[in-house]
Amino acid sequence: MKWFKVYAVLTLVVVSTWSSFSQAETQFRVLVDASGSMQTSDPDRITPEAIQLLSQLAPEGKATIGVWLFGEQPRVLFPESDVTEASRIKLANYLKSYVTQDLKTDVESILNLLLKTPAAGSLKPGFRQDWILITDGNVDLSLDESVNQASRQRIWTGITKQLEERGIHLHTISLTGYSDRALLNHLSFRTNATHTEAAVPEDMLDAFDRIFSQSMPYQELPLVDDHFKVDPSVSQISIESLHEAGALPTIVQPNGKNLVLSNHSDVSVSEGPHFTVITITNPAAGEWHVDDVNLSRVKVRAISDLNLRVTKIAPVTFVNEPIHSTVSLFRDNQALKGAQIPEGDVEQVLTRLTGSSKDVIVKTDLDALKGRFKNRIEGLTQPGEYVLTTDFLGKNLDRKMSQYFTVRPPINFTIKSSSDSLVTVSASPSNGKLDIKRSNVRLELTFTDGTKQFDQMAKLKDGDWNKVIPVATNSSIKARARLMGITQSGARIEYWTPTWTIHRNGSDPVYVEKGSIASSTPPTSTVSVESEQNVAPVLVEPNVELVGNTPTGNNQQAANDTGGNNQGDDSAQDAETFGADSLLLYLGIAGGVVLLLAVIVFVIRRSRRRNRYDDFQDDDLDDV
Repeated sequence: MKWFKVYAVLTLVVVSTWSSFSQAETQFRVLVDASGSMQTSDPDRITPEAIQLLSQLAPEGKATIGVWLFGEQPRVLFPESDVTEASRIKLANYLKSYVTQDLKTDVESILNLLLKTPAAGSLKPGFRQDWILITDGNVDLSLDESVNQASRQRIWTGITKQLEERGIHLHTISLTGYSDRALLNHLSFRTNATHTEAAVPEDMLDAFDRIFSQSMPYQELPLVDDHFKVDPSVSQISIESLHEAGALPTIVQPNGKNLVLSNHSDVSVSEGPHFTVITITNPAAGEWHVDDVNLSRVKVRAISDLNLRVTKIAPVTFVNEPIHSTVSLFRDNQALKGAQIPEGDVEQVLTRLTGSSKDVIVKTDLDALKGRFKNRIEGLTQPGEYVLTTDFLGKNLDRKMSQYFTVRPPINFTIKSSSDSLVTVSASPSNGKLDIKRSNVRLELTFTDGTKQFDQMAKLKDGDWNKVIPVATNSSIKARARLMGITQSGARIEYWTPTWTIHRNGSDPVYVEKGSIASSTPPTSTVSVESEQNVAPVLVEPNVELVGNTPTGNNQQAANDTGGNNQGDDSAQDAETFGADSLLLYLGIAGGVVLLLAVIVFVIRRSRRRNRYDDFQDDDLDDV
């Protein structure tokens, strides 16, 4: 018994000691296409440079990183390990040596391999998993296309499900327009990750920067014109500059002297041909300047005990889903209140990212209420990549947070010809955040004579909605669907899918096409057409409503808000009863019609009884 107690104590000590060393919060796994076409898609080898940038951005001891190659066979390039200065140097050397000359692109094998590969390094329990897949092609295993399609289908279904169930965020980056855009979109959006189409290889650097920002949110110091302000609470800053090859930033210190870009005392410099990261410990308080580079690609990260906290935005947000944002200043883990809050202004800017261009959608100044700032954004109708920046600009304190997220249609709308005279209409959720049990999809059919038909689509066991439509000869039908949905957090969304046209010329087989205008000439082959997952409606400026004067509970903190963009229970109940309300409405109308008919019949019969004698006399007169 004594030895058992000693063993228990020793075990507890070992576990406690191990836990104290387990500090890594995020796992980065990078999957690189090693097919020969990558030599053309990435001639300047930006891919290894982007991976090196990621390793430099990740704080030491707070993340792990590993790199795998795939093509004909999946293999390890750099074993997964903790991010340290030594591992960064080792990784840089490994990245210089690999070649891309494989003849196949086997995406399924690399994903299966990583799903079976246990995590390495000192990761905490419940660590975040961010995997990044870079490719320039399609699933290409065989000259037999049926083999490729079978592999693609297994990725689309079983592998995607495994990734979702294990909470893995699979970010995808496409280097050419020839890649399987639908599959990459599907993998990313089902796993709450990002998909980037790099118009030029240099866009990968920005993509990796955004992925890091989503994975490990950080404080920034806002860059106003060409300068930023460091306050005494800041213990470290990292200046990240993405630039053209050979262009280096000039950093001017508060004393007016240029910072020497070399490793010395409290300064550490990491660089590649297209990036520079400068880390400064115990930076001097005052105004710093950045010159000689594109300032829109410069970020200043800061470590401080005085931070800005903003409601988390879900990485995948649906079209028409409202975004609710609460902003507070915290010192350590305590929200500042009253006189503790520094004097300053809060501004939020919503920007749409399209390649290297940035389109500002709206700017909003927020008013304070009990030390908190609140905002609601509605009306995001255009799918794409967005960033919401929150700036606190004060007399003696500046802070910034950047939140990257993707706006997607909540459902994918698909029409397929199932026979010569039948089409199958399907709708499937684009992301697991849609509460399928509480959401409904209604199909609208418009015929050539202008009449409309509305049908509730049946909900299948796998979570999709389905409807089979018979198509008569010489028909042209416009079809679209309306979603009345509820997210898992209770937010209500309404969404109309794009319109499709169903054709049947004479008794020919039915065919469908994208758009609402009927085609005069049928396609050369009868092929089912699926709706693209990224159909972009017309951009409408979001409706921004300031709710700074809305009373809130004193015990509610911005740090406790989750990334569900929650709109409230009332909206949830409204959407949940959509199907029932519609049924009651129709039953009410039908009941009213029946009641009206009953009254009319009663009046007519009573009138007939009153006039029966007169009618009889009239008949007698006619017979004379």
